Amino acid sequence: MRQYQHFSKKLLGLVKMFESDKQEIKGLLEKEDTENERPFGKGTDHSLTKCREYLLLGVLLFSQFVALCTDTFLFPFFPQEAKSKGLSHVEIGTIFSSFEFARFVTAPVLGYLFYWISPRTACLAGTALSAVSCVSFGAATYAPNQMFLPLCITIRVLAGSATASLTVSVMTILLKHTSFHTSTVVGLAEMIQGGGYAAGPALGAALQQIGGYSCMFWTLGGLIGVSCLLQIFIVSANGMFE
Repeated sequence: MRQYQHFSKKLLGLVKMFESDKQEIKGLLEKEDTENERPFGKGTDHSLTKCREYLLLGVLLFSQFVALCTDTFLFPFFPQEAKSKGLSHVEIGTIFSSFEFARFVTAPVLGYLFYWISPRTACLAGTALSAVSCVSFGAATYAPNQMFLPLCITIRVLAGSATASLTVSVMTILLKHTSFHTSTVVGLAEMIQGGGYAAGPALGAALQQIGGYSCMFWTLGGLIGVSCLLQIFIVSANGMFE
């Protein structure tokens, strides 16, 4: 009888120890999941209201969409304009490629510099530079033929760098300051990127047919400028997005 009571006490102690370890492990896993939910860890700030989050999401994604349209909206009509300036197929291809090459170089550099640069500043600067570059590219057609190629490449490099700055800062702000899941933010960003590339040629062709060559650049540049103004009010300067 004593052996049975002794065995029961040991068994009960083992069960209690198992339950205690189980609760401890569960607590550690929940803590790890909370800290690893975002790449920014404990530095994330989700103090925005739900309405403000959706407004921020809409403005930033709209800015990115219009900026990405400026990469592909040249495709339907620019080769004819460039040929009239005496450019070859290789030179036209170089102008097109310079945009993505600038993004390829600029994006990782900006990701590193965001330790010292505010994402809000980079977002506003990228959007403003994208608007100026879009309008400037339309005005490049009035330059002398010998200046047309270097001018176009320079403007496209600036536009690509501006779009990279906008894309990286948009991802940073949305991941760090909203409660959206990381997969949701990445999925929406990829959707906007694909939509911008797809809509660009159709939008460019439609605007060129309606208003002529310069109309496209002024229209898209104006839309990017409007999105920059919206960012000034939505992405506040109270230190939240620093």
